[in-house]
Amino acid sequence: MQGELFGDQSLKAVEDACLRFYHPIKATDQAEAERILAFHFPTFSESTFSTISNASPTTPMTPAQSIMHCQLVLEHSASPYAQMFVLTHLKTLVSSHFSLFTVEEQLELRNFVLRYLTNRGNTLEPFIITSLAHLYCFITKLGWFEKGEFRDCVTEASKFLQASTVDFRYIGVKILGLLVAEMNQPTASLKNTARHRKTAVNFRDTLLLQIFQISLGLMGELLAPQEESKMQDATLALLRNCLTFDFIGTNPDESSEDVGSVQIPATWRSVITDTATLQLLFDSYRTFPSPYSSQVMECLSMVISTRRSLFSDDEKGKFLSWSLQATLEILRQDYGLDDERNRHEFCRLLARLKSVNQLSEMIEKPTYPEWIQLVAKFTIDTLTALDWQENSIIYLLTFWSKMAASVPSSGQARPAAHDILDTLAVQVTIAFFTARMTAVDSDDGDGDSPFGEEGPLLNVLELVASIARLKYSDTCAYVINFFDGLAQQFQASSRVSPAQMRRIVVKFAWVIITTSQYPFLTDSFSHVRYVHLQCIYLMGSMIGARAPYQTGEEQDLEDGDLTGRVLQGKRAPEVSLKHLPQLVEVNQNLVQQHGDLYISEDLERAFLHFLNAFRRSYFGDLPHRSQKLYSKLIDYGITDQNMILGIVIQKLGNNLRFSWRYDKVIFATVNLMKEIAVGYNSVKALRKTDTARFLLENHTSEFFPFLDFPANKASRAIYYHALAKLLLSDDNSEADFMQFIKPFSMRLDRLSQISDITAFQTDSTQAMLDGTFRDLRGFTSACLSKKHYTYVFDWFFPYIPAMLKGLEANWDKPVAIQILKFFREFVTNTSSRLLFDISSVNGILIFRQTSKVLTTYGQYVIPRVVDDTQKWTEKYKGYTVCLKADSSDILRNSLGGRYVNFGVFELYRDPALVDAVRIFFQMMLSIPLADLMVHPKLAKAFFGVLECFSSEQMLLMKDLNAEVFSYIMHACAEGVKAHDTVSTPTCATVENIATFILKQTMLNIQPQHELVLRAKEQLGLFTLLLSRFLEAAYLDDVPNLWSLTRPLLPLVLLNKEFYHAYIHSLIHAQLPLRQEAVAKALHKIMENVEYNMLGANKDRFTQNVMNFRRELSQQQIMMLIPPELKVDSGSAF
Repeated sequence: MQGELFGDQSLKAVEDACLRFYHPIKATDQAEAERILAFHFPTFSESTFSTISNASPTTPMTPAQSIMHCQLVLEHSASPYAQMFVLTHLKTLVSSHFSLFTVEEQLELRNFVLRYLTNRGNTLEPFIITSLAHLYCFITKLGWFEKGEFRDCVTEASKFLQASTVDFRYIGVKILGLLVAEMNQPTASLKNTARHRKTAVNFRDTLLLQIFQISLGLMGELLAPQEESKMQDATLALLRNCLTFDFIGTNPDESSEDVGSVQIPATWRSVITDTATLQLLFDSYRTFPSPYSSQVMECLSMVISTRRSLFSDDEKGKFLSWSLQATLEILRQDYGLDDERNRHEFCRLLARLKSVNQLSEMIEKPTYPEWIQLVAKFTIDTLTALDWQENSIIYLLTFWSKMAASVPSSGQARPAAHDILDTLAVQVTIAFFTARMTAVDSDDGDGDSPFGEEGPLLNVLELVASIARLKYSDTCAYVINFFDGLAQQFQASSRVSPAQMRRIVVKFAWVIITTSQYPFLTDSFSHVRYVHLQCIYLMGSMIGARAPYQTGEEQDLEDGDLTGRVLQGKRAPEVSLKHLPQLVEVNQNLVQQHGDLYISEDLERAFLHFLNAFRRSYFGDLPHRSQKLYSKLIDYGITDQNMILGIVIQKLGNNLRFSWRYDKVIFATVNLMKEIAVGYNSVKALRKTDTARFLLENHTSEFFPFLDFPANKASRAIYYHALAKLLLSDDNSEADFMQFIKPFSMRLDRLSQISDITAFQTDSTQAMLDGTFRDLRGFTSACLSKKHYTYVFDWFFPYIPAMLKGLEANWDKPVAIQILKFFREFVTNTSSRLLFDISSVNGILIFRQTSKVLTTYGQYVIPRVVDDTQKWTEKYKGYTVCLKADSSDILRNSLGGRYVNFGVFELYRDPALVDAVRIFFQMMLSIPLADLMVHPKLAKAFFGVLECFSSEQMLLMKDLNAEVFSYIMHACAEGVKAHDTVSTPTCATVENIATFILKQTMLNIQPQHELVLRAKEQLGLFTLLLSRFLEAAYLDDVPNLWSLTRPLLPLVLLNKEFYHAYIHSLIHAQLPLRQEAVAKALHKIMENVEYNMLGANKDRFTQNVMNFRRELSQQQIMMLIPPELKVDSGSAF
C-alpha cells in the first residue's frame, strides 16, 4: 500500500470508523467516526456530517488528493461499509469540484470506476455495484461535452454485456439503466437548467434509441427460461427508464404519467411501428412469471400510449388494430389476469389506450364490437370482485369516463356503436352499485368497513357520475327504483332486525357516496342509516356532474326527478318552517321516537353534499338555463329556484337546530350557507324566504343550541359571516342591522355595567366573551363596503371599554386571542372600507383604541415567564395576532392601513403612537432570536411589521433605543437566511434603513437623525449585515435574488472598505485553482455601479449580481466562507 497517503493502521481506522458511522453501538460512536473520517475526507465545500464539519481540510490537501484517498480505500479495502462511504464521498467531490479537474483527471476517475467493476464486479455487494455504476454515470453526464470519450458509454457498457457470466452482464445492464435515469433527472451540480436539457437532448438524439434497441434485444434473450431473475429485473428497469425518459423537457410528475401520451421521438418511429417490437413485449408478458409480467405490461402500456403524431395515417390504423387485437387476446384467454399486479397494469393500459385514441377511430376496427364487450365484462368482473383494488378501479372507470366523454350529444348523428356503448355504460354503472350492495350483504358488521379510504373513492364517485350521465334516463331509472325501495325499507327500519337495518343503511350509503369517507359506524341503526346516506350522496354526485351548456334538456328532467325524490317525495306540500322534506321527515320522526342519539351524522352530511352539488349545477344568476328542471319539479310541488332556496335554507336551519351535537354537520352546514350567500341573485331570493327571516330574527343560542356547544366554536364565525351577507343584501339594511345586533348589544351592555374586573374572569363571562367576539369577527369580515362597516363601527365603538376590561382580566386565557382576532378584523382596511370622510375623526379614534388594546395586552403578557414547551400557546400566539398572522394583523394594519394621519399624534402630543411603538419594541425584545427563527408564524409576523414600520414610522422617530436598533439588525442578519416568506420582508426592512442612512450621510444632513447616530455607534452591525447578505448571494440558491440585491447595494456603499477587504479574503479562501475565476466574477459585481441610489444604478447592480450568480452556476463553483471573516454577532468593524 502507498504509505505516503495511507498505512495499514490508517486503513483499519478508516474501516472501523465507517462501520461505526453506519452502525453506531454507543451514542458517541457516530461523532467519533465523523471526527476520524473528516480528517481523511474533507469536501472543500459544505459539511456532509451532522456533528463535525468536514467542509475545510484540517491538513493541506486538494480535492484531487482526496479522490486519491478514496481510490486507495477502494483498492485495498474489502469492507462494504468503507466502500460505500468513499463512493458517497467521491460523488460529493465530483458534484462540487468537477470543473477543477482537468479532462484527463476526469476521464481517469471514470476509467478507474470501470476498471474496478471489471476486476472486482463479481465479488461486490449489489448495493456497491449500484453505487459504482451511478458514480460512473454521474461523471459521464458532467463531462458529456468535455471530450468524445465521455460519450463512449454504450460501447463501454456493451463490453460487460458480451461477458459469458451473468454477474458481468448484469453490471452492463445496470450501467445502462442508471445512465438513462441519470440523464433524465436534473443534477444538483448542474443548476443551469439549460445545460441539463442540452445534455439530455444530445443523449436522447445520439444514444437513447441504441440503448432502447439493446434493451429489446435483451428482452428477446430473456425469453429463454434459464436466465436468472436479476437479469430480468435489471432489463425491465432499463426498458422502463427508456420509455419514461423526459423526451420533450416537460419533466412531468410521476403521478401524472397516466394522463397524457408518451412523446416518443420521430427517430424511434421504425422501431415502435415494427410489429416485432410489440409482439416481443406481448410474448414477454405471456412468458415472464409474476412480478416481471406486470412490469412488462407497464412497458407495453407506455408503448401503446405513444403520441399519435408519430404515425402516418396508415401506421396509426395498424398500430391501433394491433393494440386492440393484443388486448382482445389477453381478454379472451385471460392471460395472467388472475394475478393482482397484472390485472392492475392491464387496467392502466386500457385507460392509456383510450387517452391517445379517438373513439371514432376505434369503432371502425373490426375487432371493436367484441373488444368493447369483453372490456365491459372484464370491468364488471373486476367491480364485482370482493377483493377489488381501488387503484385498479380508478383506471377502469377513467377508461369508461373517457369513452363516455367521446360520445356526441343525442342531437347529433350517432352510429350503432354509440348505442352499444350507452348500454354498456349503464351496465357498468349498475355493476358498480350491485358490487357495493353485494359487499354490504356479505359484511357481518364485525370486521372492517367494506369501503376504502376517503380520497381515492371520492375520485371514484366523480368518475361513476360521469359514466352514469351517458345514458342518463336508464341510469336514473335504476337509481330511482333502488332509492325508492331503500326509502321504504328505511321508513320501516324500526320493524326489522338489527342486521337487516344495518344492511339497508349501508346500501343507502353506497348510493349516496360510493364509499366510506366518514367514521365507521358500529351500532346497527347507524349502519342502516349509512346506506341511506350514500344513496343521496351518489345522486348528488350525478347532479353535480352536469356540464353547463353541454347538457341536454332531457337530462335536466332526470335531475328534476332525482332532486324531487330527495327533497320532497311524491307530494306537493307547502314549504314552511314546520315542514320537513320526506326523507328528513322520516329521520326526524325517528329522532322524536328514540331521542337525539338516533340522529345520523353521516346522513345529514349526505344531504348537505346533495344540496351543495345541486347548488353548483343549478344555482346561479341565469335561472332560465334550468327551466326544464323546474318543469319536472312541479310534480313534486317545487315551482322555481326560490322554492328550492326555501327548502335548502329550511334544511340548513333544521341542521343548526337539531344536529348541534355533531360539529362536522354544523361546519358543513354553515359553509354551505356561506357559499349560497355569495351569489347576488341567490342571496337576494334567499333573503325573502320565511326561514331566512326566522334565522335573522332568532339567530342566538336560544333557538340554535349549536352555538353553546364547544366543538362548534370554529363554525361560529362562518355562521355569522353568512348571516351578515344575508342581512346586508337588502338595500334598506340599517334598521335590520340594529334589530339583528340587539342580542349583542344586550350582552355588551351587561359587560359594560361590570365594575369589578374580577367578574370578567368567571367561566360564564369568559364563555360569553369568547362566543361574542367569535361571532362579531365573522360578522365584521362580511362588511366589505364602507357603508356596512360604518354600521358596525358606529354601533361597536362605545363598547370598546368593555372589550378592554375583558382583555385585561383574561389576558392569559384563550379568550384573549379571540378578542385580539376580532379587533384585528375590526382595524383591517379591507376594500378601503376604513377610508372615512375627510372631516371624520374615526381613523384617529380607531388607532387610539388600537394603542390601548396593544398596551393593555402587552403590559401583562410581555413580562410573563413560561416554560419553553408552552411559549407558543401561552405567549407567542398572542404576539402573532398583535403583529401579523395570515397577512392580517393589528399593528401592521393600523400602521399601513392609510386611514390615519400619524402626524396628528405628535402635533397634539397624543401618546397613542408612542405607546403602540413602545409595546411593539418591548414585545420584540422579549423574544430571543433563537425563538424567533424557530417559530415560522412568529417570524413572518415580526418581519412583516418591521417592513411596514421601517418604511415610514421608524424614519420619523426622534428617539430610538440602541438596544432596539441592535436587536432589529441582528434579527435581519438571521432573517435573510430564512425562507423567502421571511427573507423578503427582511430584505425590504434593511433596504429601507440602509437607504435612509446612506442618503442622510450623502447629504450630510444636520442634526443627524437617530438612525444615523445608532449606526455610527454600532458599525459592526452593518458589517455583520453585509457579510450575511453577501453569503446569501454567493452561497445560497435564493429564490428572491432580486429582493436580496436591493439592500445589498446601500450596505456596500456604506461599508466600501470592509467590502473590498471581504472580497479579498473571500478570493484567497477559495481553492487555488478557482481563485482566478472567482476574482474575475466578484470584481464584476461593482462594474459601472455609481455612488448613488438612483433607480438605474440599483438595476445595474442587481443585474451584475445576477450575472455573478449565473457565472458561478455555469462554472460549477462552490464557494467557501473565509474563516477569518465569519463575523460574530457581537463584534464590531
